[in-house]
Amino acid sequence: MTTSSPEFRDLLLEGTGPAGTILFRVDAGRAPGLSYGHLSRCLLLSRGLRQRGADTALLMGGLPDGVAYARSQGERVLAPTPEALRRASVRTLVIDLPYDPEPELLEAARSAGLLLAYLDDTGRSHIAADVVLNSSILATPDMYPLVRTALLGPAHFFMPPEDAALSRRCGGRTASNVPGAPVAPNTPAIPSAQSSPVTQPTPDTRPRVALTFGGSDPTGLTGKVLATLAEAALPLSLTVILGPGFAAETPIEPLAESLAATVIRAPERLLPILCDADLVLCAGGRTLYECHALGLATLAIASTDNEAAVIAAFLARGMLSSGLAAWDAKLFMKEISTICASVSSRASRPL
Repeated sequence: MTTSSPEFRDLLLEGTGPAGTILFRVDAGRAPGLSYGHLSRCLLLSRGLRQRGADTALLMGGLPDGVAYARSQGERVLAPTPEALRRASVRTLVIDLPYDPEPELLEAARSAGLLLAYLDDTGRSHIAADVVLNSSILATPDMYPLVRTALLGPAHFFMPPEDAALSRRCGGRTASNVPGAPVAPNTPAIPSAQSSPVTQPTPDTRPRVALTFGGSDPTGLTGKVLATLAEAALPLSLTVILGPGFAAETPIEPLAESLAATVIRAPERLLPILCDADLVLCAGGRTLYECHALGLATLAIASTDNEAAVIAAFLARGMLSSGLAAWDAKLFMKEISTICASVSSRASRPL
């Protein structure tokens, strides 16, 4: 996977010029099929484009938690109305939504002659645009017959440079923890004649597991996983990461406390935390692609039908340690028990 998508960014700037404005139509919040992945990549693109001299703003709908988070990241947020497009400096509209945007917004963009670009994950063949970027593993060239330029597949998945740089650290640290990886040979230490016996601390062989299910986890996978782990009493060192829009109906803290888990809410950077784990539990969205890019052992659980198809494609290509097409407590326990037993076995062997 590449660590950025300069081709897409350059195409956006082509339509903008050095002093133009690029608008992003995006939503985020705790809603089925939405969460925060769309906003995360728009924030990344927006920051990069401003560094290249462009002006940017986000057009967001009525989900207040997503709007508040965007503003907390220093973004200018406007209502998604045609009036926002009629400023003389607006040259480009980028749409990143799991559903179609407002028809009047599209009509205004086309009437103004704006460059129209989509970030799409599902292959909606009716999209008519200048540019589409679909980094999904499921993307195929026949998906977009009405698009001038289509950038398709995981080669166009993009990450911040500071996160992409973690691949060396993560790959080197976690390689021996992936089931099936080679085990270092036992090399006994040669005692010095002057040395005295030193009592070594007992190593903690519990697998380190990090759990994150998106910015808001609208299908409640966090609670389901924690409840299942609490019942099974697996010996784990567990870190639970909750996104900025997380608001579970059942409080997570009592479950986490029963598991002696560390709970982290809305971390500034997610991936360094995941790199310290032997196993990552996540859904089938952006985090799955990030884990693959960093070489992390991952158990993915689909929260939507599209995520189920993505996970199946990752598994078929040998790009994923383990995955479930839907939540199933028994299958989950079978998969995580197998992976964690392998990790514990390797950790308990003397070097």
